Amino acid sequence: MKKMFLAAMLLTGCLFAVQAQESQSEGTGYIIESKGTKIAQPVSKNAPAAKAEKEQPAKTQEEAVLKTAKQPQMFQIEKPKPWDFFQLGFWFGIPPQTEYSDVYGIRVGVPFCGGQGHVYGVETAIFCGGTDYVNGVQACIMVSKSKKVVGFQGAIVTYADEVEGLQLGILNMAKNKSFQLGIINYIENGTIPFMPVINFRF
Repeated sequence: MKKMFLAAMLLTGCLFAVQAQESQSEGTGYIIESKGTKIAQPVSKNAPAAKAEKEQPAKTQEEAVLKTAKQPQMFQIEKPKPWDFFQLGFWFGIPPQTEYSDVYGIRVGVPFCGGQGHVYGVETAIFCGGTDYVNGVQACIMVSKSKKVVGFQGAIVTYADEVEGLQLGILNMAKNKSFQLGIINYIENGTIPFMPVINFRF
């Protein structure tokens, strides 16, 4: 009788142990065989979710690429630069439109004029004309100053970085190239920088 009772107690204890291991395996992800042995290979219930999480960034990246491809491309349309046929200047940048606008015609300085744009035609001034780029004629009484002149530049004093044409004055100065006629002629990067009467560099 005692043996049967002990056997029953042992069997009950084994059953409780198996149930405890099964419940523990559900929490830790181990598979338990019917005999109560534990398989060493862990199995996670969240494996599909983890796989989905790993694949999610790639999917998100694909969606981002597709979304970007579907978005309309924005192109900035450059506005046309303002221009005038005739401009009258009183000082450098006065009136304001002389500072950046182009002139296809005549710019007159009373007594000054200039700007960062182009003059396609004639620039003249009582004292100084100083437009950065002149295609045509820059002829002032006192000073003619420009970055680049294509054509003719004339005044008592002329100065330009580059002249593709003729500089005519008492004192002519250029930085890179020019053909000069005057009393004193100076080309900074010329073979002979200072020359009287005539100097040139092409």
